[in-house]
This record gives sequence, C-alpha cells and structure tokens, in this order.
Amino acid sequence: MLLLMLSSMFTFIGSVLTQKLMDEGFILRDYSLVIKLAAVILMIEVMNAFVFIVKELLRVNLKLELNIQLSKEAFYVIESMEMKNLDGTNNTQLFQNIQNDISNMTLIVDASFLLILSQILNILAGIIGLLTISWRLTFVVLLYIPFKMSTVYFFSGKKKNYYAQYMHRSSNFAKWFGDTVNGIKDIKLFNITRKK
Repeated sequence: MLLLMLSSMFTFIGSVLTQKLMDEGFILRDYSLVIKLAAVILMIEVMNAFVFIVKELLRVNLKLELNIQLSKEAFYVIESMEMKNLDGTNNTQLFQNIQNDISNMTLIVDASFLLILSQILNILAGIIGLLTISWRLTFVVLLYIPFKMSTVYFFSGKKKNYYAQYMHRSSNFAKWFGDTVNGIKDIKLFNITRKK
C-alpha cells in the first residue's frame, strides 16, 4: 500500500511539474528551467518505474506464497475427508475445481486488482493536480467519470457471465478427461488394446 501511495505521489508531483514546465518554461521561453524541470520529471519517472518493479516483485512473491499455502490447505482438507466422501469423485475434476477456487482466491493479489487500486490513487492524485491547474478542467474531467463507470459496469457483467460459462465447461472437460484416463487404465488393465 505504501508503494501504491508513493507511486500516486510521484504522479501528482509529475503533473504539477509538467504544468510548471509548460507555463513557466515553454510559454515564458525560459529554456534553462525547461531543462531543469525535464531532468526532474525524468528522475521522478525513473523512481516511479523502480517503485513499480519493487511492487511487482512483492506482488508476485505474495501471490506464489498464497497459492502454495492454499494448495497445502486444500490437500489437508482432502486428506482428512472420509473415504465415503471421496467415492465416485473424479480426481481430475476435483483437481480442476480446487485450482479454479485457488486462482479465484488469489485474485486479491493479482496484477489487475492492484492495477485498479493504483489507478484509483492515481486518479485522486490527478484530480488534486488538476484542481491546482484549473477547477473548470477538473469539472469537465469529473463529468466523464459516470460514463466510464457505466461502461465498465456493463462489460464486467458480461465478463462475469463468460467466466461462469468457462468454469462450467472447464469442470465438464476435467470430468470427461478424468473418465477417459480411467477408461484407458481399464483397457490396459484387461489388455484389450487394439492390435496394429
């Protein structure tokens, strides 16, 4: 969270410096100020890129640790189940369902979730930066937000439906695949393979 706030702070400082670069540098033709501000903006962008790399390394490690921990917990739960609960259960389908559940639970540390969080912080920093430049421009930008939100809401609903279909089809495929592999085992067990 600290890295996300730091990244947002860099975005805010960058927008303020860009405004100063335009207003006091290019418009007033103070090229020494333009060079100094461009160098500072470049340094800020490099620091922001470094923060992004550190943030991604931490996120990937956290996701891997969470994935391993959830896989261990799922194994312990299956291990403690009574045999009657496992009878008639297709192993491949069970594995596929566990993997889908784990991937859904690890979405909290997924890049898309953190991207949304960082975008929210960047938007807040951008609005504050815009307010320092012009309140009218800020008002125009804020009018755009309801349109964007309704569009995102519409497409996220479609994505949710498609994902539910994917989960159902993936489960069916895993069941079919497991049954097929078990059938191959039976064929080999009774030595009834086709002769070539």
